[in-house]
Amino acid sequence: MTLAGSETVAEKNEMIPWAAKEVWGQVVLSLEKTIAAMGQKTAGIRRQAEQICQGYGELDVVLERVCLESCPTCIDVCCTRATVWYDLPDLLVIYLNTGTLPKRQIYRHPDHSCCNLTPAGCRLSRSYRPFICTWYICPDQQLILRRLVNRSGKELTVLRTINAIQTTRKELQQAYINTLCD
Repeated sequence: MTLAGSETVAEKNEMIPWAAKEVWGQVVLSLEKTIAAMGQKTAGIRRQAEQICQGYGELDVVLERVCLESCPTCIDVCCTRATVWYDLPDLLVIYLNTGTLPKRQIYRHPDHSCCNLTPAGCRLSRSYRPFICTWYICPDQQLILRRLVNRSGKELTVLRTINAIQTTRKELQQAYINTLCD
């Protein structure tokens, strides 16, 4: 038994849904088959997935700048502390925009870092990352965003864009499920 917050890497990796290679293969196959079977009915969910990717594009420049300022000196790196994974909306967005899916679920290295963390930051483009990697803005990054707003003299719409993406992700998941049930 371990105390809360002191899980081993193996325990954290076990908490991640669809982590086993065989299960991941089933998830990929299920998504590919169900979306293919929807045919023309995918038009609505494709538009939602495109909206989400456009939102990621709008956020990317400012969030990369914020990360460049905050992450190299961070002593509590979220890519090492947090346990993240692809959820269904992440996979829908990726597949509907690219026609491909990641080769495997996100996992943690023995040093607890995310498998996509490199010395230069995340190896994945923003539209290929789990949404939590865009959604979470640490306190240091919040300060940097406020400073950027004050310097530019105009309001940054980062939080509004993140909220819009969050809403559209929920709608996308529900529309996918509804289309499956039609």
